[in-house]
Amino acid sequence: MGDDLDFDFDADTFVPKPPPKIDRRTLPSPLSYLASAGIRIGSTSKGWISVCCPIHKAGTEKRPSMSVHLNSGGFFCHSCRAKGGDVLALHRLIHPQLRFYEAVAEIGAKFHD
Repeated sequence: MGDDLDFDFDADTFVPKPPPKIDRRTLPSPLSYLASAGIRIGSTSKGWISVCCPIHKAGTEKRPSMSVHLNSGGFFCHSCRAKGGDVLALHRLIHPQLRFYEAVAEIGAKFHD
């Protein structure tokens, strides 16, 4: 049954294709992402913006507990300790059911060729 395959595979010479890299310049700006995601935005200070954490209490907390860096999109919640390096990481945290490629496509980012 397995003898009629039409290809030769040599595990010693197989080189897997590396996954494509994201063009980080195509990620939305942190401020535009936060606004489009409906995340309550608080005050800004020294390049950071405070927001209500969308993870714990489903974003319904009274006072913002998460800080998001306005340039990189890196974030840290001072209550639940959620953290990440950019808006893609935040999007995946909010939508854990999405696969990586789905999350990239959903926020409109592109891959390098």
